[in-house]
Amino acid sequence: MPSGGAKLPTGANRLPTGTTRLPTGAYRHSAGSGPGHSKVRRAARSDSGSGLLVGGLAVALVVGAAVYFLTRDNFESENRPLLVELRHEAEMALAANQKKLAYDKYEQIVRIGKKHTLSDPALVHLVDDARTQMGIVFAAMEKDEEALANGKKAHTPQDLAARAEKYSKYMLKTARVLDAVQRAQADATGASADLARYKDDVKEIDTQYQKWYDEITAEEAAYPSAKMLKVATDALSTAGSWWQIQIDKKMPDALYADLMRRYQSELAQTALTRVKAAEDALDLVDEKPCGPCDGTGKLKCPVCRGSGICEFCKGKGDPVLKCCTNGVCNACLGRKEGDCTLCRGMGKYPPAVVKKAL
Repeated sequence: MPSGGAKLPTGANRLPTGTTRLPTGAYRHSAGSGPGHSKVRRAARSDSGSGLLVGGLAVALVVGAAVYFLTRDNFESENRPLLVELRHEAEMALAANQKKLAYDKYEQIVRIGKKHTLSDPALVHLVDDARTQMGIVFAAMEKDEEALANGKKAHTPQDLAARAEKYSKYMLKTARVLDAVQRAQADATGASADLARYKDDVKEIDTQYQKWYDEITAEEAAYPSAKMLKVATDALSTAGSWWQIQIDKKMPDALYADLMRRYQSELAQTALTRVKAAEDALDLVDEKPCGPCDGTGKLKCPVCRGSGICEFCKGKGDPVLKCCTNGVCNACLGRKEGDCTLCRGMGKYPPAVVKKAL
């Protein structure tokens, strides 16, 4: 579950723009002389100068705020595809044992993320995970260099050939589930997204998953890809539930239903990417700290971002909106965090798995 505290969905928060126009006019007095007339003229000039200063500051604040929000929104929408693609390339490089290339891809993600304060929980998780993976990959490169210096190799070519022959049977069993998952993802995105069709897809996933579960051996159930496949299928099912809440406008959950739906979809995609990487590596994956939770086993609530306070009323309570009870975040009920979904709270990847736990 999401690298990286999590956040609210972004939007176009635009302040009204315009020109602040101060009242104009001339302080005119009847002809005459004396101290009274001088005081009036001085007061008029003082009031006019103060008004212009206040007006100028107001315009600067409005324009500055508008530029900030517009820039923030554009940055996240424009850079999301690039960040997701870089993560995919990094994980594919790891699957091909190209650790240096993977490190460079993760480093590029972190470098881009540093340029802006991100507000989208999925992007924050992505950048945080990349930062964690940089350390993990660097340690792995050092370990490789040490092993090379000692003349050690984890697997001989003969070992890998025997593993590949045996592993192909597992791949055939898994293919049906992955096909069902890909259909669900296609029906959940784009202009043709349809909840009824998506529900049918989820039912098909459940059917294929159960068949797959009955066919695999206890050894195969312990594969990292098997664990991640379970995470992906669960996340897709949960995303459908949030989609239904969003359509039904069921309060107060409907307030953050779209955020949670996207959060679960992103989780499913992350898990599926790891399924692919593990399968490419014949599921010979070394144990390492879980990236999204940084090895803690815990993730912040994606709605309140770990504050425990209602994000919509800022903890004050709103009897009209009915967004919470006593100002407490309705999504996490004030707990602030929960178990990381990817590692199931274990803090390591891949976590220890037995067949009956799937």
